[in-house]
Formats: sequence, structure tokens, C-alpha cells
Amino acid sequence: MIHLLILCRYYLPENKIGAIRPSKFAKYLNETKKYKITVITAMSHDDSCPEHEITEDGIEIFRVGTGKISSLLRYKKAGKGSTISSKIATSSSKRNLKYIIISLLFRLRLFLEENVMLLNAKKILRNNNQKFDVIFSTYNTKFGHIIAKWYKKRHKSIKWIADFRDSVWLSNSTPKQIKKAKKFAQTTASSCDMITAASQGILQTHAEEFKKKQTRVIYNGFDSADIPEVSVKPDGILKLAYTGQLYVGRSDLTPIFRALDKLAQEDKIDISKVQVLYAGNSGGVFEEQIKPFKNIPYINKGFIPRSEALSLQLSSDILLLASWCYKGEKHILTGKYFEYLGMKKPILSVISGNEPGCILKELITEHELGFCYEAANDDSEFDILCGFLESQYQNLIESGELSFSPNEAYTKSFEYRNIAKEIDNLICQLLNL
Repeated sequence: MIHLLILCRYYLPENKIGAIRPSKFAKYLNETKKYKITVITAMSHDDSCPEHEITEDGIEIFRVGTGKISSLLRYKKAGKGSTISSKIATSSSKRNLKYIIISLLFRLRLFLEENVMLLNAKKILRNNNQKFDVIFSTYNTKFGHIIAKWYKKRHKSIKWIADFRDSVWLSNSTPKQIKKAKKFAQTTASSCDMITAASQGILQTHAEEFKKKQTRVIYNGFDSADIPEVSVKPDGILKLAYTGQLYVGRSDLTPIFRALDKLAQEDKIDISKVQVLYAGNSGGVFEEQIKPFKNIPYINKGFIPRSEALSLQLSSDILLLASWCYKGEKHILTGKYFEYLGMKKPILSVISGNEPGCILKELITEHELGFCYEAANDDSEFDILCGFLESQYQNLIESGELSFSPNEAYTKSFEYRNIAKEIDNLICQLLNL
């Protein structure tokens, strides 16, 4: 029996995209009956989970608190997913006093949370007499890697896989942030036994820090078991859905709204037979983007449980994906992309930024998954975007179905059940089994 310790900031049922990757790895590794799995993660934001539990399938989970003081600084969601921060971030005067105060309080909250979580996690491990064979820790955030490094320093024989589902910095990071992030990536790489990453782009970004450390790309995926059975009755309305976070200045759905507005003005579509649906934490950002297009019907459902978000995707016609492409970021693959693969719906992706040729465009085009528009190629691609929307609208009106014939072999390869086998192979390789 392999004793596996998983360290991560987010773990299901926490409603965060970052919770899915470690949770699904744990689920399917556990099903092999080769592992005894212990998870140390953070308490869910609504404090609804037990501090300690052993699940029905035998996974032991410890959830560490984030501290009473930091919980007082946590902002509440206002309206339909319109957080205070998103409203301020989209205002015309971003650097007003209120913005600065909330930004400082946000950073203070993260600092306090991290330190309390680290103290609590170390206490659990000091009191745990179990001998672990392997650690799997995942970034984002730093929590998992910091605890893994601390534990390996005290148990040198343990094997450590350091997983990066995100890059430690982005193109808009400040020089000070990049310097600090580089040091974190370097110290992690120097202490672990293997590095895994959710995309090739992450490995390329951190090639200098990871150096000659053994690395492997382990993609995100989807779990068919999560997909609910939803009976959809055609109503002649073209539904476009976006579920998840919208990042200010990077996730921009505006080109889709511009295209719908243009088609409506040219009488190529009846805008009353179109509906844009949003669910997530960034309702303020979404509403700022769609506000100039007053004729487009939309519903902002706000922050909803993951099961409802999946049902919303299934009951929609086109799934919207917003990402970005700047220098050095062509290989960004958001976890939402892989989740959408399991829905068997056309994906309409919009890429902001000044660099063309992102990996999302390549994959969506090659595997016939829908259409990907890049802002860097707006002159040539905006009309194609309009054509895609008009064609799908006409298909729905005339036949009740959209045009969609994806590469099924490609999509099936991203089942978490299959991806977990890659992690299993890596662990066995490290342990010489």
C-alpha cells in the first residue's frame, strides 16, 4: 500500500476550479486500491465542511482553519456575484481611495490566512504518526509547496511531486513580484523530486527555475461522473453560457457582444431569440462588459453551486471561454476548457491580448470544437466570429440543433480517470515499483 499525502489549498466540495484537479487525482488513485490517501487542505470559505473526516471510500481529509481575524476581512458577495472588488476594478477611477484600502485589506487577509494555515498544517503533521511514501502538492497557492518542502526537510526519504496548475507569475506581474516568484519556483524545484505542470507553457515559462529537474505535463480534465442528466427542451432560443471567473483586464467577452449586436442591427438574427447566461463570482465584470449592448438579453445568476453550473452548461447551446495571450503566454490552458470538453457542446473562445497564435486556438480549430477569436487578429477574425454566430443561430432556428462534430477520441483522452493513470505511473517510477 502506497501512503500518499496530498497538500492543496482547494479541495472539493470547495467551489473553486483549483479544487477539481487534486480532488479527481485523489478519487481515481484511490480507486486503484493501491493507495492510502491523506489530504491536508483549507477549510471551505463557508465553513460547511468538517475539520477532519474519513470519506466513504477511505480518503482521510484534514481541513485547516484560516484564522478568525482573516475571516473578518473576507468580503461578502454583493448582488448576483458582483463582488465589491469587481465593481471597483471596473470603475473608471481604479486608483481611488476605496480601491487602495480594499486592495491593502485583501493582501493583509491573504498574508494572515497563509500563516495560520501553515501553522495548523504543520501541527497536524507533527501529531500524525503515519509514514508517508509520497507527497503530491499543487500550486496555486503556495500553501501546498511550502508545507511539502517543510515536511521533506524532516523526512528526506519521502518522494515529492510538485505540481503547478498555474504559472507563478504572469506577463503583467511587477519586477518585484517576478523576482519573488522566481525564488519560490527555484526553491521548490531544488527540493522536490519531480515537477508536473498543467501545460507545456508553464514548463516553458519556468525553464530557468526548473533547470534540469525531471518534468512532465499532466493536463487538467473532466469527470464524466460529474455530468448531470439534464433533459433540455428546445425553445428556439440560442443560449450562450459563461460559468466561472472573469479576470479584470484579461477576460473579455466584449467581442461576442459586439458580434451579436452587429448581427441584430443587420437583421441577420432576432436578438430576442438569443440569451447570454453568466454564473460565477465576477458578475460586476460581466455586467460592465455587456452593459453597452442594451438589446442583448442576459441573465446573471451569480455564484451558484458547481452542480448547478454544470447543469447550466448542459442546458446551453454554446459554451463561452475567455482567455488571453501576451508575450510568453501562448500556452495558457484554463481548466475551464477541459471541463467544457466533457459537455459535448460547441466552445466559443475569445482571446484578449496582443499576441496571436495561442494554444487554445490551435486545439479548438484542430479538433473541431467550435471557434476561437483572437483580439490580435481582430481585422481578419471579427467577421468570422460573426459568421460563426449567425450560422449556429440559423442551424438552431431551422433544425433545433447546432453544427458540432468534434474529435471524440481527443475529448475522451481528458477523462480524469485516464489522466490519473499518468500520476500513478509517475509515483511508481519514483518509488521504483
